[in-house]
Amino acid sequence: MDKTYPPAPAILKPSRGCYLWIVLRCPLCGKQHQHGGGQLTGDPRRLLGPRAGHCMGPQRLGESRGYMLVEVAAQGGVR
Repeated sequence: MDKTYPPAPAILKPSRGCYLWIVLRCPLCGKQHQHGGGQLTGDPRRLLGPRAGHCMGPQRLGESRGYMLVEVAAQGGVR
């Protein structure tokens, strides 16, 4: 069963020893979230793609509770 996830535009932010993907506005709940982006020596873009939407609580069978993490380009558009 293929699932279609809504896009979740995110910006990349270096943090203490790692990258963070900051979801500016969650398409599921409207709040800001963050996801790990790996170590500063790695490529954080390899961790873009489908992510679980933990903000919505437990998932029922067949229910989609995720989104597609996509990078917001520096000029404001989604890559």
